[in-house]
Amino acid sequence: MATFLETADALDVYTFVQYSSTPAALATALNSALGGTTVQVFADAANAGNALVVHNSATVFSVPANSYVGYNKGTWQVRTAAKMAGGANTDFTPFTP
Repeated sequence: MATFLETADALDVYTFVQYSSTPAALATALNSALGGTTVQVFADAANAGNALVVHNSATVFSVPANSYVGYNKGTWQVRTAAKMAGGANTDFTPFTP
């Protein structure tokens, strides 16, 4: 689990996890990081290498390998690793409290 600051507005801290291993590992990481929410993750049969995330049996979306996924302010967000690196032209900057 890692915390990130939105590059454009460094006032809010968001929690993202990276899908870098298996769907089961992503499910464990998401459920741990986002305590209190129910997340299931499966291999995405329609998109090889992607993980299919199911939240509370209502929200379903695909996450490409090595991408970051987070549930922040009531909205799911998926970002590529390049958009999470910090600096110019990125969406988030890693944050260490």
